[in-house]
Amino acid sequence: MFLTGMITFLYNKKRSHIQGVKLMKLKNVAFILLGSAIFAFGLVHFNMENKLAEGGFTGITLLLYFLFGIDPSISNLVLNIPLFFYRMEIAWENNVFLYNSRNG
Repeated sequence: MFLTGMITFLYNKKRSHIQGVKLMKLKNVAFILLGSAIFAFGLVHFNMENKLAEGGFTGITLLLYFLFGIDPSISNLVLNIPLFFYRMEIAWENNVFLYNSRNG
C-alpha cells in the first residue's frame, strides 16, 4: 500500500511539474510575442514616421528602407537569420542549451 501510494505521489508530482514547465514556456512565448508587437508598433509609428534613427540591425533596416525602399520586415529577417544560425552553431559546439526548464 505504502509503495503504490508513494509511486502515485511521485508520478503526480512529476506530471504537475511538466505541466508547470509547459505553462511557463507558453507564458514566456506570449510575453515575447507581446514585446515584439510593441517593438514593431514603435518602429513603424514612431521611428519610421518621424525618420528617427536606431542602432544595430534595426538601424540598418531603417537605412535600407529610407535609401532603397526595402521593406524593414524583410531586411530585418535577412540580417537576423544568419546571425541566429551562427549563434546556434556556437551553442551546439559548446554544449550550451539556450532554453531549458532550469534557467527559463
